[in-house]
Amino acid sequence: MRVMLALVAVGCGRIGFGARTDATSDAVGVEIDAARPRCNDPAVPPPTLTISGTVFRYTSFTTTTPIPGATATLVDGTASEPSATANAQGAYSLSIPTHGAPLPGKLAFTNTNDAAVFTTTVWLDGPLTRDLVGSPTTAYIVGPDAPVWNSGAMTLVYQSTGITEDAAAGSLNIEPVDCAGNGVAGVSVTVTPPPAQLGYIDMNGHPDPNASATSDPFPVVFCANAVAGPTHITFSGAGLRWPEIDLDVLAGSNNTVAVVRGD
Repeated sequence: MRVMLALVAVGCGRIGFGARTDATSDAVGVEIDAARPRCNDPAVPPPTLTISGTVFRYTSFTTTTPIPGATATLVDGTASEPSATANAQGAYSLSIPTHGAPLPGKLAFTNTNDAAVFTTTVWLDGPLTRDLVGSPTTAYIVGPDAPVWNSGAMTLVYQSTGITEDAAAGSLNIEPVDCAGNGVAGVSVTVTPPPAQLGYIDMNGHPDPNASATSDPFPVVFCANAVAGPTHITFSGAGLRWPEIDLDVLAGSNNTVAVVRGD
């Protein structure tokens, strides 16, 4: 099973944006208009947004199987958060009224049919003003597509890193994507505070702590034993401009994914 998707769950937190990096000129810390719509996102959402994707688990480091009956939830902090149940193919779809306001960029995936399954929380790079549609044949994270892990699978993930899993820490997966949602190779990621190990996923689905940037076919970063609490992530490379992202990492039976777009 591919390491790239073992994560730590996020609690009540925030996504914040500071100065962006102008990776085209390799100048770090150059301030860019953070208010400019990213990836040509509409400033005002349509009356209804659709969020759809696939919930899955890994059967090896590079193969997956769908999770029927998993629940996908838009985390908005209300008592009646919108949710949907995955069908036999692991597919789900949410149709959510916006009332003219952006939706939160945070999704949670659970499987109440199996008590051993962790919760996966996916953080996007900002509030949603656009439809979010994943792939029915995804091999890795694509925003609305998410892995759901159990304790046995997470143990195998950590064995592949050579790091002993710390129950007081968390696991974090980070995927830089382009505006079309495609994973981007050649991106370097910095996580503060630093995890016990940060590895870029190699062609076999294993994290490589000696690599310095994402690479195809799995342009994802895995952070083993990420420090629980507020976490700041920055990106550079691939000739794109990247936002900075702040999220909260929780320890325990949880997974966390950050999917961030460069433009």
